[in-house]
Order: sequence, then structure tokens, then C-alpha cells
Amino acid sequence: MKKIVWLLIRSFVVFIYFAVKVIPLKTALALGGFLGDAVFFLLPGQREKSIENLRRAFKDKPGSEVYGIARMAFENLGRNFFELLCFRRTGGRKRESYVEVHGREILEENFRKGRGLIILMSHFGNWELQAGTIGKMGYPVSAIARRVIDPVLNGMLVSFRRKSGFRTILRGESPKEVLRVLKRREILVILLDQFSARLPGVHVDFFGRKCYASSGLASIVRKLEVPVLPSYIVRKKYGHELWIKKPVSIKKGGGRDDDLFENTQKFTKEIEGWVREYPSQWVWMHDRWRGGGN
Repeated sequence: MKKIVWLLIRSFVVFIYFAVKVIPLKTALALGGFLGDAVFFLLPGQREKSIENLRRAFKDKPGSEVYGIARMAFENLGRNFFELLCFRRTGGRKRESYVEVHGREILEENFRKGRGLIILMSHFGNWELQAGTIGKMGYPVSAIARRVIDPVLNGMLVSFRRKSGFRTILRGESPKEVLRVLKRREILVILLDQFSARLPGVHVDFFGRKCYASSGLASIVRKLEVPVLPSYIVRKKYGHELWIKKPVSIKKGGGRDDDLFENTQKFTKEIEGWVREYPSQWVWMHDRWRGGGN
């Protein structure tokens, strides 16, 4: 049964991939929003999970606003999907006009130090386009990502990312490859906003609730002198704004456990700030607080 489901998903992706080649980008984005809206209504379990997470994160927001934010979050994911298939249409100079970059000088200043650097991101806005845009700015970028269960779709996604401007390091590959990226003085992208019981981590605060967060990033910066630049991307009516912030102040000198906790909490607070300001851009259907103990 699972093979049939993945075959249908694969066929759907291939169909959309060829379809978007003959329609304007604005039309593709409209269709993506429609697809996200359809999924919102067709998957009641994911819809209710998103609404419940929003209610618990924003206790003062009225129910109608929470419902609207959840719906827009699904629509954003639908547009992300169509944009992913349209990456070639937003390449070169088109990318520069489609994605307005703020903080380019911060990125350049820290990259010139020649120690490599880490971009802290999350599943926010169109994170795939975000990493690709930094790569298209002329920087060598590698991003850690989960492997898609279907090998054909996984291969397609890795290929799309490469053409977009960055290389994929699949989670589960040799951890040494992560260190090699930094030792080559390149840019490593880490998304730090999803639960994974397989990764070592710590319990931190996120929207006033405990969540389990990977301590891998905190462990890297404890060993290596590399700056961590928070970065997020926000969808506009047409196009995006990409923000690159100053490096996070890293705590060092305490005990190992204290350093891992304090720095992971700092990284998580950065992400919470973006989500609070633009809640419809985040993936509320993900069970972020699983394993948090509350």
C-alpha cells in the first residue's frame, strides 16, 4: 500500500513539474496556494493539530485569527512546493528582484574572516529558496536535511537544491562531512526547529512550553570558532524578503551541559522571535513540543 501511495505522490510531483513550465510564475503561486488550502480542508488531523498548537502558543488571539493563521500556513507550504519546481524561473538576475536580501554586508563580513560560518534557519517562509539564494550570491553553501523516504523523490529534491544554489548533506551521512564544510571555510546551513528523538539534545523553552531540541549546533560551536548567523525569509505579496542577522553571542567557559543548554536556548529564542512576528510563515502542523514533557 505504501508503495502505491509513494508512486501516486511521485507521479503528481512529476506532473506538476512539467505543468509549471508552461504557466506564468504568478499563476503557479496561485495554484500552490489553492493546493495548500485544499490540503488544509482534506486533512482534518493536520488542520486541528495546527490550530491547537497555535492556540497554545498565542493564548490571547481569538479563535478566528488562529484559524486564519493556520490556513495561511498551509497555503504558504503549497506555494513553497510550486516555487521549488520553478527554481529555474527565479535564477540569476530574476532571483535578485524576486528575493530582496537584507544584511548582505553582515554575511560578507563574517565570511571574509575565513573560518567558515553557520547559518541558523528554520522551516519558515520558503527555507529552500532561502538557502538557494545565499548560494546564488556566490557563497559555497551546504545544508543538512532529512532524507525523503521515496528514493526517486529524494533524488529529485537533492537535484532541485543543487540547481537552486546549494548542496545537500543528508542526515545520517558521516558527521565528518559537516566538519569538512567548515574546515573548507564554507557555509553550513542548519535548521533547528523540529523534533527528532534520534539526535542528542536538550529541553528548552519555546513559546513558554518545553520542547526537545537538537544540541548538535551548540556542540559544533563549542568545538570550533565559527560564527552563527540567524537568518529567515518572509513571503511578500509577490516575492520574498530575506534577512541575515548579526552573529549570536555564544556562551563558552561553563560546563559542557550548561553551554549546550544555554546556546541551544539562544538559538531557539531567535526562531521564536521570527515565528511570533510572522506566525503564518511557520509549520504549525509539526508536533514541535513532542518529547518536551508538557
